[in-house]
Amino acid sequence: MDVNLTLVAMVGIVDPLRPGIKEAVQRHARAGVRTIMVTGDNIQTAISIAYQAGILTDEDMNAMETKKRNVADYICMEGAQFDSQVEGHKRE
Repeated sequence: MDVNLTLVAMVGIVDPLRPGIKEAVQRHARAGVRTIMVTGDNIQTAISIAYQAGILTDEDMNAMETKKRNVADYICMEGAQFDSQVEGHKRE
C-alpha cells in the first residue's frame, strides 16, 4: 500500500445552463407561468441550478441561509421520496 502521497491536482466539472434559460424563466414568470424544475441531481446541486436559472430568487436563498425557510418549503425532494409519492413509478 502506498503512503505519504501528495495530491497534485483536483478537477471540477460544471455543466452550465444553456444560453437564454434565465431570461426564459423570467419571461414566463412575467406571464404568470410558474416554472418547476425536475432533476436527478442532489438537493444542494438542484438549489444551485434553480438559483442560476432564476427559479429561486435572492430572497429565497437569503431565507434559506437565515433559516427562515428550509428546502422543504420549496417542495424539493430526493428520488426515494419522489418514488414513494408517485403512483406507478418505480426507479430502475
